[in-house]
Amino acid sequence: MPGPNLVYICTRSIAKGAGAGMVSALGVETGTLIHALATAFGVAALVSAEPAALKVLTLLGAAYLLYLGIRCLAGTGPPGNSAQPVPRRLWSVYREGILVNVLNPEIMLFFLGFLPQWVSQDASGARAGTELLALAAITFTVRWS
Repeated sequence: MPGPNLVYICTRSIAKGAGAGMVSALGVETGTLIHALATAFGVAALVSAEPAALKVLTLLGAAYLLYLGIRCLAGTGPPGNSAQPVPRRLWSVYREGILVNVLNPEIMLFFLGFLPQWVSQDASGARAGTELLALAAITFTVRWS
């Protein structure tokens, strides 16, 4: 079953065209970059240390996707009203793509649980962050190749 990111990109592509699909994919990947930076700079460790915080983020992600679905069914969005200029619509699609990814529990768990396993055991502080950034760069390279 496709995850929220893929569903979002596909629905934007179908509803708004290829350009909106590409912009939504860029937004989703910007969200992935935010996860990578949060992991490298230790923010993700703070979230993983408090299970309730992860649960709240997961629930926020589900609520946001539900909100987008209701807007689509109601015919009020996501952006695309003919009265809005195209750049504004694409900016909204980009922002929504970021939010869909940042609140995606699958990506959160990947960066919180899987990626840190590959950091050297003796790495600490800046070195661990550098290794995590390198791993995130590899993740981006693989995703876009």
